[in-house]
Amino acid sequence: MKKTPRRTLIETAGRLHALEQELAVLRKQRSQLDERIEQHERKLAAAASAFDAVYARAGSRAASAADPDTATDEVLTPGKLPHRVLERIKRDPTRIYTAADLAAELTIRDVQQVRTALARLVSKGLIRRAGTKGEFTI
Repeated sequence: MKKTPRRTLIETAGRLHALEQELAVLRKQRSQLDERIEQHERKLAAAASAFDAVYARAGSRAASAADPDTATDEVLTPGKLPHRVLERIKRDPTRIYTAADLAAELTIRDVQQVRTALARLVSKGLIRRAGTKGEFTI
């Protein structure tokens, strides 16, 4: 069948319409992807700021633990077990202590209380764990 100019015009208009619809779909997909990208960028910025805050807090703790002059006893209640344990460890800072040794020296029957006090002192950065499990030093 021979193509008439009218038939050619109708086919070209149909292809043009199909291309316009495909372009509209692609633009809609692009806008959706742009929204998702913006959403992920916001999440990334929030996560980065949260990380920076945690990193800054960890850095200030490490600085206070590294400099014993800035680490004060004010964070501990005087007379309580963690304070007593810290005072005992400060008397001989070169020695490595265990919970059992400290319990015997401080005349405390329950070694678990001394372990808890040591764990609190470590978490506050006032003492540190030695290489072996259960050993502590300044």
